[in-house]
Amino acid sequence: MPSPLTHKPKYILIIRLSSLGDITHCLPVSYNLRKHYPQARIAWLVRERYKELLEMEACLDEIVEIKNISPRRLIARINEICRIINLLRRKKFDIVLDLHCVLITNIISIFSGSPLKFGIDKKNELGLKVLKYSPLSKNKKIHRVNAYLSILNLLGINTYEIKYNFVIPLKDSDRMFDLLKRYGHSSRKAVIAFHPGTAWEIKQWGIEKFAELSSILSIRYDTELVIIYGPKEKFFKQDKITGLFSPKAKFITCSGIKELAALLERCDLLIGNDSGPLHLAAALGIPTISIFGPSNHFVSAPFGDNHKIIRKNISCSPCYGTFSVKFMCKHRDQKCLQLLSVEDVLEETEPIVTDIINAKREKTLSNK
Repeated sequence: MPSPLTHKPKYILIIRLSSLGDITHCLPVSYNLRKHYPQARIAWLVRERYKELLEMEACLDEIVEIKNISPRRLIARINEICRIINLLRRKKFDIVLDLHCVLITNIISIFSGSPLKFGIDKKNELGLKVLKYSPLSKNKKIHRVNAYLSILNLLGINTYEIKYNFVIPLKDSDRMFDLLKRYGHSSRKAVIAFHPGTAWEIKQWGIEKFAELSSILSIRYDTELVIIYGPKEKFFKQDKITGLFSPKAKFITCSGIKELAALLERCDLLIGNDSGPLHLAAALGIPTISIFGPSNHFVSAPFGDNHKIIRKNISCSPCYGTFSVKFMCKHRDQKCLQLLSVEDVLEETEPIVTDIINAKREKTLSNK
């Protein structure tokens, strides 16, 4: 596709407000923009709670925060949108790339004052596509990373790399390393991390199942087990929850995204539900094993090699797109996850854990 640009852009805005996994999927767009327009200033509009993720992205020059205001506070929400629009108009962006394409981001894009405004092939809440977009194939197996990158075609960028430029702050990296050392961490042992939580209950395989899986692995393999949870998952501090897991398991809370990234880079494998930490781990090059139920695994699985998807192949799964994962299962029984047993997951997991342990052992021997 030919470029609509008459000159190289000086100021580019990317819009993706949330969430952790989706923003991570969008980050290769900033890498390719930096590669093709090295002199341009690249900014990103994001909700304030995800600013930390973008602060680790070396390709960005500027982060613009939008406050997360409840839709019930209509006047405050409108005022915040107006504030952002006025701010963007003063900055005079050459190009706006809306990678979110919901109603609020479409409004911001349209009134941003930018002469070139592009979106992805997606309808907003009103069922409209209001920005120029690059139409994708009707094939529903296109991964979101590639879907987001397709917006570059509109700028005449038809070849691109899928790459991340994370710079994790040294203080966060050191803090997590020190914490692991206090737990008796040894560089000779593989660190297997679990993230049993998720923002949506409909994606939850079950705390009890994760606890049983981790306990079996702790008995059969000489590894270090880490249970990761965030500040909103305080229930992991309860005795009735921690008591389900092996006494060998160490529970670590990450107060922010930078700490999460710092911890993940110290792990050899992450096992969890379909959630943001899995995608962040994949971007950091950490192997993952993910439990999928209602989500479309072709579209939203951890991107790249060394990632295993475990799911039940039943007729109603995936239902993402036909029935939103934000709500409850339309069959009320959640069979896609309920039918997935610990034995099913263990069968798929054990060969991967064995390979990781053997690789760790060989690396340790070669360093002697």
